[in-house]
Amino acid sequence: MRGPRALPKAARLLRPRDFKGVRRRGVRERADGFDLFVRSRQGPARLGLAMSRKVGSAVVRNRLKRWVREWFRHRRARLFGLDLLVVGRPGQTWPRSGMPVFVELDRAVDRLRARGVV
Repeated sequence: MRGPRALPKAARLLRPRDFKGVRRRGVRERADGFDLFVRSRQGPARLGLAMSRKVGSAVVRNRLKRWVREWFRHRRARLFGLDLLVVGRPGQTWPRSGMPVFVELDRAVDRLRARGVV
């Protein structure tokens, strides 16, 4: 059973073909520790997460995923019409709080908007 703060199914990338479509046809922007793939679509924003074991231990990966989902919850209305895929990159020293992650993802989205991609 999912908790009360869980993202609804309509807000998540669920099928492998959705993930592949965003990765292949989306635009990539690098953030500190992440690759952010964005693809335009009709409808509400959806989020997909991909964190390999190279990113860190299970504790680290789960913490990062929680932070990214929290970032997405707060910015979901602003991201309307986009599919986002956040892929963790290995070799990063991760902070103790989520704020640097939020700032990095905001900067990546702002860079994409400045380029006119989204």
